[in-house]
Amino acid sequence: MAEWEIEAPETIQFDGVPSELEVRLVAGDLTVSASEEPSTLEVGQVVGPPVRVRLEGGRLEVIQEQPLGWRTAIDRVSSSVALSVPPRCRVHLSTVSASVLAVGLEAELALETVSGEATLESVRGPARASTVSGAIAARGQSGQFRGQTVSGGLTLDAFGGDSVRLQTVSGEVVADLKQADLEASASVETVSGAVYLRLAGSPSQKVRVESVSGRLTSAFPELRAKSGPGSRTLKGELGEGRGKVKVTTVSGAVSLLAEAMA
Repeated sequence: MAEWEIEAPETIQFDGVPSELEVRLVAGDLTVSASEEPSTLEVGQVVGPPVRVRLEGGRLEVIQEQPLGWRTAIDRVSSSVALSVPPRCRVHLSTVSASVLAVGLEAELALETVSGEATLESVRGPARASTVSGAIAARGQSGQFRGQTVSGGLTLDAFGGDSVRLQTVSGEVVADLKQADLEASASVETVSGAVYLRLAGSPSQKVRVESVSGRLTSAFPELRAKSGPGSRTLKGELGEGRGKVKVTTVSGAVSLLAEAMA
């Protein structure tokens, strides 16, 4: 077992190879990148308690928390942390307001923050991200993805995985489904948040959109619209209908968009 307490900028190169990473921070910024090189930790500015680091049996922990009983503001506890770990390392990240960037990871990723912004770049493994008011953005995701917010926006760019589920109360959802897997499924649920869903390429999905009062629009004439008291639906089959797309809102508007022709 190896342990460190970091109170000032420092860089550590680990002798062991972590297979599991857990990071808990309050404020500041956090970057976790996949690399085949030896795993490293770079800590920049540290405000408040030291950043505690522990490596034992393949499990790496990096933690800076606000001690119980402190009556100081959150902005007096912060740190800047950057880590590189093996691509197949399982990762769990948790922050209060620190922004988070995860790049190139291939194993399971769990990301939780209260108000920090979360960005996932080219993540290939199953990933889930949740926040209250922070925004979540995933680009080039090719594994399963679950995104959940209360008021924060959800953006999905060039998604090529086999399953995605996006849930929010009032946040806006903008999703671009690359649909590399023709049998992929997509589920979007909002209360009042608007949904903009683009189906790229030649879509092959069974589509069902439901709303109580939200406006529904579609670029696909194959989909049939139906409206009645307290219920609006848009449904049909695109192409061979091998995949599934389901969107549910209460009052949020829904727009289904087609890929623009070159």
